[in-house]
Amino acid sequence: MQFAKDFTKLKTAEKSAVLLLESTLDGAAKAARKAAKPIEPTAPGARTGQPASPQAGAKPEEASGKAAKPSYGKCPNCAGTKWDTDDDGNVDCRKCHHPYGEATGGADEDRVKTQRQKTIKTIEALMRAFDDLHCMKARDEHDGAIKACKVLLRLAKEWK
Repeated sequence: MQFAKDFTKLKTAEKSAVLLLESTLDGAAKAARKAAKPIEPTAPGARTGQPASPQAGAKPEEASGKAAKPSYGKCPNCAGTKWDTDDDGNVDCRKCHHPYGEATGGADEDRVKTQRQKTIKTIEALMRAFDDLHCMKARDEHDGAIKACKVLLRLAKEWK
């Protein structure tokens, strides 16, 4: 029942996209629920100028009751974004255990090769997606998009 309510809130193009992209009814229901939700403002009180809660003036740690995790960014060695902290307070990458803040001494060739292959596969998938889009609705921009993808593909293959 909720699926029908969410689905009727969508525009015709959105309905088509949900039905086309989701292979199961459960997946379509989740996508319709997500698409039908109104977009929340990114900052508290962004639309009204009023605080979103009585604690809006408080620091984020105080409002939620627990300390916010600091963001260490990407690991310079493996580009991982998850970090672990040991009992001594040392921070290291969860993926490759590279210590935070230390130089890498150069890129690991195996990781570069793996990332290059991921990039190539992604570009090839993008080309297939443009072909699928062109099959659904033909446009003149298709040739330009494929040419741009081929340029990116050549660049990725030469990245050594």
